[in-house]
Amino acid sequence: MVVGLRNKAIDGAMMNEPNISQVAAEGIGLKAADYNDFYPGQQTAALIYSEKFATERRAAAQGFTRAYIKGIRFYFDSLKDGRIAGSNAKEVIDILVNNTGIADRSIYENLAPSGVDPDGRLSTGSLRNDLVMYKDDQLIDDPKMTVEDILDTSFVEDALLKIGEINPRR
Repeated sequence: MVVGLRNKAIDGAMMNEPNISQVAAEGIGLKAADYNDFYPGQQTAALIYSEKFATERRAAAQGFTRAYIKGIRFYFDSLKDGRIAGSNAKEVIDILVNNTGIADRSIYENLAPSGVDPDGRLSTGSLRNDLVMYKDDQLIDDPKMTVEDILDTSFVEDALLKIGEINPRR
């Protein structure tokens, strides 16, 4: 999407950070709205395992999930006043610069941080809304499919039993 905007092959795009800030910094686009302005609480990313990995290498999948949630929490520790400016911000930005295609530190220093649950849980309400849209647009042809049919929260729940919850469910 960034390349398309840069080359004027497209006029607009719906994207996440850090691409939004990169586009603004390059002067090739503007941020028109926040997701929460038109779709509050939308789940824009999720951890997805293949059936083979989830079943045949379950211990590895569980370990990865624990590490993923610890990574989310490390990221949360870098946040302050709606920016990556907390106690470990330099280290988080170093990781992003070294592991993404965006090497400009100022992009990360000025972006609006991504929203994610510190316990690794998904926004099932937004996933249900998305599923309705996919069915309405005939992208999914199983009228009986539900989010619960395809969502396996056992990896997150197992991880939280071992590392603890930040936002316990009541």
